[in-house]
Amino acid sequence: MSRTSSLFLPVLLLSLLAPALARADSELPDIAPGLWETEEVQVVDGVEKPATTHQACYRPEEVKKLLQQVEELAKAFGRDSCKLDLKVDGDVATTRVDCHPSEQISVKGSGKTRFTRKSFTGTMKIKMKIDMPEMKKRQVIESTSRGRWVGKCPR
Repeated sequence: MSRTSSLFLPVLLLSLLAPALARADSELPDIAPGLWETEEVQVVDGVEKPATTHQACYRPEEVKKLLQQVEELAKAFGRDSCKLDLKVDGDVATTRVDCHPSEQISVKGSGKTRFTRKSFTGTMKIKMKIDMPEMKKRQVIESTSRGRWVGKCPR
């Protein structure tokens, strides 16, 4: 997994689960337990990558465990080098992240996700800049994701 991808995944998770993080006492997001299918399409510097699809079974206890992991990521993002802003307005969560782990590296991004009990759709845009003698790179990653509840978990 590339460094960019390793930064992208936590930001995407935070965007998708922002409503849970914004609620008091770590309430679970109001999503239906069961089998979910998610799809993500990334466009990196204008080049669309093949869509990735994943199915996973989510039970309330698994969602709670995932939520705890995401909360730990959110705390890590709260350090001086990264600022994370999560806002929820009704069924829409917006996320902004601005990270500067060093003078040579910066990652900025924003995303928006709309939830229902059995689906979600979201977008995220991340701009990364690396300015070191051995590597100079600018990269823009845009992602569209969606998920839907498929049914009960197979036994």
